[in-house]
Amino acid sequence: EIYRSLVSRANSVSMDAIHVLDIGCGEGEELKWMGSLGVPVSHLVGVDLRQDATEATRERLGNQAKVVCGDACKIDLGRSSFDVIICNIVFSSILDHNARMALANRITALLGDRGLLLWTDFVFNNPSNRDVRKVPLREVRLLFPALTPYLQRRHLAPPLGRTLSRLGKVGGWGYATLNCIPWLRTHLVGGLIKMPTTPLTAGATKCE
Repeated sequence: EIYRSLVSRANSVSMDAIHVLDIGCGEGEELKWMGSLGVPVSHLVGVDLRQDATEATRERLGNQAKVVCGDACKIDLGRSSFDVIICNIVFSSILDHNARMALANRITALLGDRGLLLWTDFVFNNPSNRDVRKVPLREVRLLFPALTPYLQRRHLAPPLGRTLSRLGKVGGWGYATLNCIPWLRTHLVGGLIKMPTTPLTAGATKCE
């Protein structure tokens, strides 16, 4: 819902004219969703460090999409700019600050005018997983000083969410209730826009 609102408001051209890059594309679920909004498959680019993920994305999207395995900071992505870049649960897997900055600079350079970075990532550390590190709002601002954030706290911690999902209707009610408590929401979700010229509304809240 948040993503759809941001995509429809951030781009001044029709969906069939925009180009999309998904960094850490996984099995291509988000790129497939962008295709369902009207973005041509030939305008979709996915990159992931895992060979099995890129193979799954190619199988899902077909040969018209460009899907590459490698480091998004180093490889040729086929274009000098994109209208939308997707970055879901990527930066929390990068522990080194300099590596985070390098990727953030690459993303900023790849975003065209009024380009939109769609973002989801953790704002808390996971005490049971030392291979991830939180990305709070203050760090997002430092990583992307040229972008304006439209981000919201969403989602309960995954272990709690999975537990509640097993409880059927009662779990659904419990999730909705607990999700009303801001400090229980573990993800920052939304987008960052490069040089916006008009305000965004309807589900997109600018971070102050």
